[in-house]
Amino acid sequence: MTEREANGETVFEVRVADGDMGKVIGRQGRIVKEIRILMKLSPRERARKSPWRSWIDAGNALHPCSAFFAPTPKKGAITMQKPYLEAGKIVNTHGVRGEVRIQPWADDAAFLLGFRTFYIDGAPVHVAHSRVHKGMLVVKFADYDDVNAAMTLKNRVVSIARADVTLPDGQYFQQDLIGIAVETDAGEPLGTLREILDLPRGSVYVVQGAREVLIPDRPEFVCSIDPEGGRMVVHLIEGM
Repeated sequence: MTEREANGETVFEVRVADGDMGKVIGRQGRIVKEIRILMKLSPRERARKSPWRSWIDAGNALHPCSAFFAPTPKKGAITMQKPYLEAGKIVNTHGVRGEVRIQPWADDAAFLLGFRTFYIDGAPVHVAHSRVHKGMLVVKFADYDDVNAAMTLKNRVVSIARADVTLPDGQYFQQDLIGIAVETDAGEPLGTLREILDLPRGSVYVVQGAREVLIPDRPEFVCSIDPEGGRMVVHLIEGM
Protein backbone atom coordinates (compact mmCIF):
# COMPACT_ATOMS: atom_id res chain seq x y z
CA MET A 1 0.00 0.00 0.00
CA THR A 2 1.24 3.48 -0.85
CA GLU A 3 -0.06 6.92 0.10
CA ARG A 4 0.27 9.98 -2.11
CA GLU A 5 -1.27 13.39 -2.65
CA ALA A 6 -3.07 14.17 -5.92
CA ASN A 7 -5.10 17.29 -6.73
CA GLY A 8 -5.58 18.12 -3.07
CA GLU A 9 -6.70 14.58 -2.19
CA THR A 10 -5.01 11.78 -0.28
CA VAL A 11 -4.91 8.61 -2.38
CA PHE A 12 -4.22 5.21 -0.80
CA GLU A 13 -3.17 2.69 -3.44
CA VAL A 14 -3.24 -1.06 -2.80
CA ARG A 15 -1.48 -3.18 -5.43
CA VAL A 16 -2.31 -6.85 -5.87
CA ALA A 17 -1.58 -9.43 -8.55
CA ASP A 18 -4.30 -9.78 -11.18
CA GLY A 19 -4.95 -13.35 -10.10
CA ASP A 20 -5.55 -12.24 -6.51
CA MET A 21 -8.20 -9.64 -7.33
CA GLY A 22 -11.06 -11.94 -6.36
CA LYS A 23 -9.35 -12.85 -3.08
CA VAL A 24 -8.90 -9.22 -2.11
CA ILE A 25 -12.54 -8.46 -2.87
CA GLY A 26 -13.62 -11.50 -0.85
CA ARG A 27 -16.89 -13.39 -0.71
CA GLN A 28 -19.75 -10.92 -1.10
CA GLY A 29 -17.14 -8.16 -1.07
CA ARG A 30 -16.47 -8.54 2.65
CA ILE A 31 -12.71 -7.95 2.52
CA VAL A 32 -12.76 -4.89 0.32
CA LYS A 33 -15.62 -3.48 2.42
CA GLU A 34 -13.37 -3.69 5.48
CA ILE A 35 -10.60 -1.93 3.56
CA ARG A 36 -13.03 0.82 2.63
CA ILE A 37 -14.06 1.20 6.27
CA LEU A 38 -10.43 1.55 7.36
CA MET A 39 -9.84 4.21 4.73
CA LYS A 40 -12.88 6.15 5.91
CA LEU A 41 -11.34 6.38 9.38
CA SER A 42 -8.89 8.93 8.00
CA PRO A 43 -10.23 12.49 8.49
CA ARG A 44 -8.90 13.49 5.10
CA GLU A 45 -10.73 10.63 3.45
CA ARG A 46 -14.00 11.46 5.23
CA ALA A 47 -14.00 14.83 3.50
CA ARG A 48 -13.40 13.35 0.08
CA LYS A 49 -16.02 12.50 -2.50
CA SER A 50 -14.84 10.27 -5.31
CA PRO A 51 -15.12 11.90 -8.71
CA TRP A 52 -16.63 10.04 -11.65
CA ARG A 53 -13.92 9.81 -14.21
CA SER A 54 -14.13 6.57 -16.12
CA TRP A 55 -15.57 5.54 -19.43
CA ILE A 56 -16.39 2.37 -21.32
CA ASP A 57 -14.35 1.54 -24.39
CA ALA A 58 -15.44 -0.44 -27.42
CA GLY A 59 -14.41 -3.62 -25.61
CA ASN A 60 -16.99 -2.96 -22.89
CA ALA A 61 -14.48 -2.51 -20.07
CA LEU A 62 -14.02 0.63 -18.01
CA HIS A 63 -10.66 2.37 -18.19
CA PRO A 64 -9.46 5.52 -16.39
CA CYS A 65 -9.90 8.42 -18.76
CA SER A 66 -11.30 11.89 -19.11
CA ALA A 67 -14.33 12.83 -17.05
CA PHE A 68 -17.93 11.84 -17.62
CA PHE A 69 -17.64 10.00 -20.95
CA ALA A 70 -18.27 6.53 -22.33
CA PRO A 71 -19.02 5.11 -25.80
CA THR A 72 -22.60 4.84 -26.97
CA PRO A 73 -24.15 1.33 -26.89
CA LYS A 74 -26.74 -0.13 -29.23
CA LYS A 75 -29.20 2.17 -30.94
CA GLY A 76 -32.93 1.98 -30.52
CA ALA A 77 -33.08 1.52 -26.74
CA ILE A 78 -34.56 4.18 -24.49
CA THR A 79 -33.12 5.46 -21.24
CA MET A 80 -34.11 8.24 -18.85
CA GLN A 81 -31.34 10.81 -18.98
CA LYS A 82 -30.82 13.46 -16.33
CA PRO A 83 -30.92 17.01 -17.70
CA TYR A 84 -28.17 18.05 -15.25
CA LEU A 85 -24.94 16.26 -14.40
CA GLU A 86 -23.10 16.84 -11.13
CA ALA A 87 -19.72 18.34 -11.89
CA GLY A 88 -18.22 19.33 -8.55
CA LYS A 89 -18.65 20.79 -5.09
CA ILE A 90 -17.98 24.31 -3.81
CA VAL A 91 -15.60 23.64 -0.93
CA ASN A 92 -14.73 27.19 0.12
CA THR A 93 -14.37 30.81 -0.82
CA HIS A 94 -11.23 32.12 -2.51
CA GLY A 95 -10.02 35.59 -1.61
CA VAL A 96 -12.36 38.44 -0.73
CA ARG A 97 -13.86 39.34 -4.11
CA GLY A 98 -16.55 36.70 -4.31
CA GLU A 99 -14.61 33.84 -5.87
CA VAL A 100 -15.21 30.23 -4.81
CA ARG A 101 -13.17 27.05 -5.07
CA ILE A 102 -14.84 24.08 -6.71
CA GLN A 103 -13.55 20.56 -6.25
CA PRO A 104 -14.10 19.07 -9.72
CA TRP A 105 -15.56 15.59 -9.98
CA ALA A 106 -13.48 14.98 -13.07
CA ASP A 107 -9.92 14.09 -13.97
CA ASP A 108 -9.08 17.60 -15.04
CA ALA A 109 -10.55 20.82 -13.70
CA ALA A 110 -9.74 22.46 -17.03
CA PHE A 111 -12.64 20.53 -18.58
CA LEU A 112 -15.03 22.83 -16.72
CA LEU A 113 -13.45 26.06 -17.95
CA GLY A 114 -15.58 25.96 -21.09
CA PHE A 115 -18.88 26.33 -19.23
CA ARG A 116 -20.34 29.80 -18.78
CA THR A 117 -23.32 28.58 -16.77
CA PHE A 118 -23.49 26.12 -13.90
CA TYR A 119 -26.60 24.99 -12.04
CA ILE A 120 -27.25 24.76 -8.31
CA ASP A 121 -30.44 22.91 -7.39
CA GLY A 122 -31.57 23.39 -10.98
CA ALA A 123 -31.16 27.19 -10.92
CA PRO A 124 -28.60 28.74 -13.29
CA VAL A 125 -25.61 30.64 -11.94
CA HIS A 126 -23.59 32.50 -14.55
CA VAL A 127 -19.80 32.53 -14.63
CA ALA A 128 -18.07 35.91 -14.75
CA HIS A 129 -14.64 34.30 -14.99
CA SER A 130 -12.92 31.06 -14.00
CA ARG A 131 -9.45 29.56 -13.81
CA VAL A 132 -7.64 26.46 -12.54
CA HIS A 133 -5.60 26.82 -9.35
CA LYS A 134 -3.79 23.89 -7.71
CA GLY A 135 -6.15 21.33 -9.20
CA MET A 136 -9.25 23.25 -8.16
CA LEU A 137 -11.59 25.35 -10.27
CA VAL A 138 -11.73 28.94 -9.04
CA VAL A 139 -14.92 30.67 -10.20
CA LYS A 140 -16.39 34.12 -9.84
CA PHE A 141 -20.16 33.92 -10.30
CA ALA A 142 -22.11 36.95 -11.47
CA ASP A 143 -23.90 38.79 -8.64
CA TYR A 144 -21.63 37.25 -5.99
CA ASP A 145 -19.30 40.18 -5.42
CA ASP A 146 -17.82 39.68 -1.96
CA VAL A 147 -16.73 36.94 0.40
CA ASN A 148 -19.98 37.04 2.39
CA ALA A 149 -22.08 36.40 -0.70
CA ALA A 150 -19.70 33.68 -1.86
CA MET A 151 -19.86 31.99 1.57
CA THR A 152 -23.56 31.22 1.01
CA LEU A 153 -22.51 28.84 -1.77
CA LYS A 154 -20.13 26.77 0.36
CA ASN A 155 -20.78 23.00 0.25
CA ARG A 156 -23.24 23.34 -2.62
CA VAL A 157 -23.02 20.91 -5.54
CA VAL A 158 -22.68 22.47 -8.98
CA SER A 159 -23.98 20.79 -12.10
CA ILE A 160 -23.67 21.26 -15.83
CA ALA A 161 -26.49 20.98 -18.34
CA ARG A 162 -26.34 17.92 -20.54
CA ALA A 163 -27.37 20.11 -23.47
CA ASP A 164 -24.28 22.29 -22.98
CA VAL A 165 -21.89 19.43 -23.72
CA THR A 166 -21.07 18.23 -27.20
CA LEU A 167 -19.85 14.64 -26.97
CA PRO A 168 -17.73 12.95 -29.63
CA ASP A 169 -19.60 10.42 -31.73
CA GLY A 170 -20.14 7.14 -29.92
CA GLN A 171 -19.85 8.46 -26.36
CA TYR A 172 -22.28 9.08 -23.51
CA PHE A 173 -22.22 10.22 -19.90
CA GLN A 174 -20.98 7.76 -17.32
CA GLN A 175 -23.62 8.90 -14.84
CA ASP A 176 -26.19 7.26 -17.11
CA LEU A 177 -24.86 3.88 -15.95
CA ILE A 178 -26.19 4.24 -12.42
CA GLY A 179 -29.38 2.23 -11.97
CA ILE A 180 -28.99 -0.19 -14.88
CA ALA A 181 -29.86 -3.87 -14.26
CA VAL A 182 -26.97 -6.27 -13.75
CA GLU A 183 -27.02 -10.02 -14.38
CA THR A 184 -24.50 -12.80 -14.73
CA ASP A 185 -23.53 -14.48 -17.97
CA ALA A 186 -25.57 -17.44 -16.70
CA GLY A 187 -28.69 -15.27 -16.64
CA GLU A 188 -28.87 -14.78 -12.87
CA PRO A 189 -30.15 -11.29 -11.87
CA LEU A 190 -27.79 -9.60 -9.40
CA GLY A 191 -29.49 -6.25 -8.87
CA THR A 192 -28.78 -2.73 -10.08
CA LEU A 193 -25.59 -0.72 -10.45
CA ARG A 194 -25.61 1.56 -7.41
CA GLU A 195 -22.17 3.15 -7.49
CA ILE A 196 -18.85 3.21 -9.32
CA LEU A 197 -15.77 3.38 -7.10
CA ASP A 198 -12.91 5.24 -8.74
CA LEU A 199 -9.69 3.66 -7.48
CA PRO A 200 -6.07 4.26 -8.55
CA ARG A 201 -5.80 0.85 -10.25
CA GLY A 202 -9.19 1.03 -11.94
CA SER A 203 -12.88 1.30 -11.24
CA VAL A 204 -15.10 -1.11 -9.32
CA TYR A 205 -18.85 -1.49 -9.88
CA VAL A 206 -21.02 -1.70 -6.76
CA VAL A 207 -24.09 -3.81 -7.55
CA GLN A 208 -26.92 -3.90 -5.03
CA GLY A 209 -29.49 -6.68 -4.98
CA ALA A 210 -30.21 -9.34 -2.40
CA ARG A 211 -26.55 -8.80 -1.50
CA GLU A 212 -23.91 -6.28 -2.48
CA VAL A 213 -21.53 -7.47 -5.19
CA LEU A 214 -18.33 -5.67 -6.18
CA ILE A 215 -17.27 -6.15 -9.79
CA PRO A 216 -13.72 -5.12 -10.78
CA ASP A 217 -13.38 -3.03 -13.90
CA ARG A 218 -11.69 -5.75 -15.96
CA PRO A 219 -12.66 -7.54 -19.19
CA GLU A 220 -12.60 -10.95 -17.49
CA PHE A 221 -15.44 -9.82 -15.21
CA VAL A 222 -17.41 -7.42 -17.42
CA CYS A 223 -18.96 -9.16 -20.42
CA SER A 224 -21.07 -6.35 -21.85
CA ILE A 225 -22.72 -3.07 -20.95
CA ASP A 226 -25.74 -1.59 -22.71
CA PRO A 227 -26.69 1.61 -20.87
CA GLU A 228 -29.43 2.63 -23.29
CA GLY A 229 -30.92 -0.83 -22.98
CA GLY A 230 -30.43 -0.68 -19.21
CA ARG A 231 -28.48 -3.95 -18.98
CA MET A 232 -25.03 -5.07 -17.84
CA VAL A 233 -23.72 -8.66 -18.00
CA VAL A 234 -20.88 -9.80 -15.75
CA HIS A 235 -18.92 -12.98 -15.07
CA LEU A 236 -18.44 -13.96 -11.43
CA ILE A 237 -15.71 -16.16 -10.02
CA GLU A 238 -15.61 -18.10 -6.77
CA GLY A 239 -15.31 -15.74 -3.83
CA MET A 240 -17.27 -12.89 -5.42
